[in-house]
Parts: sequence; C-alpha cells; structure tokens
Amino acid sequence: MTANPGDVFFDTWAWWEIIANTARGRRLQARYVARGDVRVHTSVLTLAEIAAKFGEADVRGPKALALIEARARVHPVGRDLAIAGGFLRSQLRVGNQHAGIVDAMILASARHAGAVLISGDPAFDRQADVRDH
Repeated sequence: MTANPGDVFFDTWAWWEIIANTARGRRLQARYVARGDVRVHTSVLTLAEIAAKFGEADVRGPKALALIEARARVHPVGRDLAIAGGFLRSQLRVGNQHAGIVDAMILASARHAGAVLISGDPAFDRQADVRDH
C-alpha cells in the first residue's frame, strides 16, 4: 500500500517520547498529534508495550494509554498481519540483529494502513518508509 501523506503510524518509541515529554516528544506532538490534518495510527501491540513499561501499579499507565487511544486509531493484529510480521522480521534482522517480532508486526501494520512509520528504534534502520521525526 502507498503511504498517504496525511497518515502516520506511531510505534512505541514515538509514544514514549511524547509521554516522557522529551524534546523529541514535544516535536512529535506538535508535528503530528496536535494537528487536525494528520491521522495518527498505532498498533494494539504498542498499548501492550506501554503498559509493560509502566507496570500494573503505576497510576501513570492508564493515563498514558488513554492519551494514545484518544489521539490515534488503534489497529488490531490479526492472522494476516501476524504472518506478514513474521516474514518481515527476518528482513529487519539484516539491518539489526535485535529487531523483534513486535517491531516487525508494527511495521507490517503501518504498511497495511498505508502510513509512514514514525520511530527512532534502530530495528527499523534502512527502511524507506520509516521516519524518526
């Protein structure tokens, strides 16, 4: 699928930058999330990774998850995306041996949505449809 310039797909890295209120996160917020002409997408797997970062007892976790769900269209991972991600992982590992299955499924989801993936994760090095800004 060809990427729509009005569609971006945030991975866990991008959301974490926003949640942590880093300089990069503030730029991502202004460039994409706060604008009305950009559709932000994310994977349900990102929700799992964010929840894991906070842990069950941290009260900030539910607030962070609510922010993501309010600002992005959350995509499920079904059979076809799971398989596409499985095949894609071996391609990602050519550039980074630590690229994981979740990384691959998130990239497969972004491609399926026709969106550019926004990430600073080195798992996506050398991927033409990934931006880190």
